[in-house]
Amino acid sequence: PKTLPSTVSMLTSLYPAWSGVETNRGVLSDEALTLAEVLHDAGFATAAWTTNGNLVRANGVAQGFDRFAFLPPPADAASLTDHALAEWSPEGADTGSRRFTWLHYIDPHGPYTPPGPDADRFVRDPYYDGSIGVRLRLDEHRRINWNQGLGGVPHYQRLPFLEDPRRRQRDFYVARYDAEIRYFDGELQRLLATLQERGRLADTVVVLTADHGEGMGEHGLYFEHGWFVYQDQVHVPWLIRLPGKPSARRVTTPVELVDLAPTLLEILGIEVPGSFQGRGLRPVLEGGDAPRRPIYSITPDSYPQRYAGVRLGPWKLIRTVDKAHHRRVSEHLFQLEEDPSEVQDRLAGEPEVAAGLRRILDAGPWNRPEGATVPGGERETLDPDSLDPEVRDSLRSLGYL
Repeated sequence: PKTLPSTVSMLTSLYPAWSGVETNRGVLSDEALTLAEVLHDAGFATAAWTTNGNLVRANGVAQGFDRFAFLPPPADAASLTDHALAEWSPEGADTGSRRFTWLHYIDPHGPYTPPGPDADRFVRDPYYDGSIGVRLRLDEHRRINWNQGLGGVPHYQRLPFLEDPRRRQRDFYVARYDAEIRYFDGELQRLLATLQERGRLADTVVVLTADHGEGMGEHGLYFEHGWFVYQDQVHVPWLIRLPGKPSARRVTTPVELVDLAPTLLEILGIEVPGSFQGRGLRPVLEGGDAPRRPIYSITPDSYPQRYAGVRLGPWKLIRTVDKAHHRRVSEHLFQLEEDPSEVQDRLAGEPEVAAGLRRILDAGPWNRPEGATVPGGERETLDPDSLDPEVRDSLRSLGYL
């Protein structure tokens, strides 16, 4: 659950071990085939705008796009919406062409500083209770994992307004995160409403999803992501709006980010490349049931311990691996329907379930066999010093440097 590996999985339909991008410092090889390249070859005009410094040309994510731009700070969700609407304006490119546009909004994301009067909208609302959870004090943050969010607020989230003692509370951060979500929702509403006014929404497929979740103190991770594969980190929304399909349907069976690209190609009637590892979900969109299959998750290959998870039905097995010594540290088993917060370890009481998931995880795509051909090419690592200053400043403001 980190930005670059997750996004590359959406664009290539490859799991991180197979794309070669397993950290935010990865570089996608030119050998990898992306959704943008497939659509470009099918006659689509392709464009992308991002506001996250992990998604820039140097990372390889621009391949296949006719136009690609990173909008550095202080660009925000409103800036990204403005660029998209300019792209789709009547004065823009050929309005008769088929287009694929990727917008990567940074919001919601730490530091939680939504603009405008709604920044404190959810502070002291009926769901707010400053006594709930852990009271976080700034002097404690400096001693405990100051930049990682484990056991305390990560360094880049320590904002000036926290000098007010009333705001050194878990629920204040949660309220600010809610305000970030509301801010993004408003920009999404503006985007779709304007497209509708221009008569463009009726023939547009709209997809909304996310690269990762966010820890709000669950399992000791505060206002950060990427360390674990618990549900708060990996369970993200995925919404699709199809032209001529006014009725809504909610699918509760989990799917994967690698399914996004093949699903879009199926919707558009374009052949899915053989290198794609995900599955097209068009039958589900047409009323069928989602296939019951293992759902995999993995943390980046940049931490001392790495977490891998597999879910099948209500059961989920999480494994911790010590990378330095190449050994299994621990495993935990959860029944998500009965225990959605993943706090009741059922490993000892369900040995057969654990054994079955263990075999699935061992054979899963989170770890490719030695000598296997890599569709995305061999792994490269990006040197942050080689990036443009504005990209480095963006990464630093988001806590990545």
